[in-house]
Amino acid sequence: MSARRRHATDGRFASVDRLTKLAVVLWVGGALVAQARLLDSWPALLPLTLGVAVVAAVSAWFDRRTVALILALAYLAPALIGTLHGLVFAPFIVVWMAALYGAMLPDALSRAWQLPTPWRGPLVYAAFACIIGAAVVIWREADGVVALVTDLEAMHWRGGDPPQFAATWTLHVALILVIGILWFDWLFGADVDVERSVVTPLLISAFVMTVTAAWQLFVNMRFANPTSFAVPGRTTGTMYDANVLGLLSALWIGGAVVWADRLGGWRVYAAPMMVLAGWIAVWGSGSKSALAAASILTLTVPLTMGWRVLRGRGVVLAGPLAAGIVAAVLLFGAMSTRPGNPAARAWRDFVASGSPAHVAGELGNRNGFGSAASSLVQRFPVAGIGVGRFYSFVTAFPRTDGRGRLPPDNAQNWWRQQLAEFGLVGAAGFLVFSAAFAWFVLRPRPQRTRGAAV
Repeated sequence: MSARRRHATDGRFASVDRLTKLAVVLWVGGALVAQARLLDSWPALLPLTLGVAVVAAVSAWFDRRTVALILALAYLAPALIGTLHGLVFAPFIVVWMAALYGAMLPDALSRAWQLPTPWRGPLVYAAFACIIGAAVVIWREADGVVALVTDLEAMHWRGGDPPQFAATWTLHVALILVIGILWFDWLFGADVDVERSVVTPLLISAFVMTVTAAWQLFVNMRFANPTSFAVPGRTTGTMYDANVLGLLSALWIGGAVVWADRLGGWRVYAAPMMVLAGWIAVWGSGSKSALAAASILTLTVPLTMGWRVLRGRGVVLAGPLAAGIVAAVLLFGAMSTRPGNPAARAWRDFVASGSPAHVAGELGNRNGFGSAASSLVQRFPVAGIGVGRFYSFVTAFPRTDGRGRLPPDNAQNWWRQQLAEFGLVGAAGFLVFSAAFAWFVLRPRPQRTRGAAV
């Protein structure tokens, strides 16, 4: 190919990059406004959403590091919003989403996609699958009558979710996915110190979340926990969801150690506090998946950091790991009789319940959610049931324990849920990206240390 033709081709690709990025950015802005408008049980939500987006955009235009203030509220936002409004409903998180969107907006409008080339195509494809899928679902659920989406009388709709609720939940799920892609893109292009401006505020937010969970566990289970999880004694921290709390806390057990290793100084001594608080939150959440994740991290991070012992820092970094292991042992011994104890729940569901074949089947099926998702994939293999609709469709399937039908929940597996909701055509972007990212993490590199390989 000649230099002139190659230049023309590069120019066309650059134009496509700019146009697709602009389309996604503008859709997110419109979807945030529409979501705030649909949530009319909070009359001030629309001006509040617009206000935080504008303030965040202006602040980021002067200094990108102001995103740290938004990230410091990341894990606290559900409880803060619930306290402010008095009603617990996941889509109200649109306020915090608008703030993050505003912080990304100056760069998002002025730059094409910053994603690495191998991931750009699949993720942009995935973003448009969400955008188009959300429009189709909202149109379908309102039977083509858009006025029904904003009509309160339609809340008495029979034969499925009311159009307003269906639109609200669809936008909620689609916004999570698309804003996540924009955030990933922003991180690659923004000239910020990721450890200090992104990781540190997130870690602070996670620490407050886990300390709140500890207060719920040891002092008052109902504190900032007006949810059904409080009944069986499961803490939610500031997330209003015990499973989300548990998994986030588990991941930050490892994240705190990596953070301390990267930045050093006083953080080396602060990390054990996060590890201990993380284990307390994992235990209090009662989440079996979180317990498994926390255990894996607590066992594998020492292997990674062990290679650094001869250089001295590994000796100090062993502190957080030892704290996590000690915390797990003490909590297991002290609270083994709690109804929300994740170890007891795991033993009851997976060990004492039957043979290894039964355990493997239950891990895959998860009380019927797996078979429900597989059935939906088989029935709608090409285009799926629509973004965000698994939560409603799954209620038509019976529980494997015979206790009625399944409650609204996810497919207990992210890829399985994407296939059920998007079908093979819509989920292709997410699936290709997952494979490409896995190869990036696992492929051999001569320059990579043995610790990184672990």
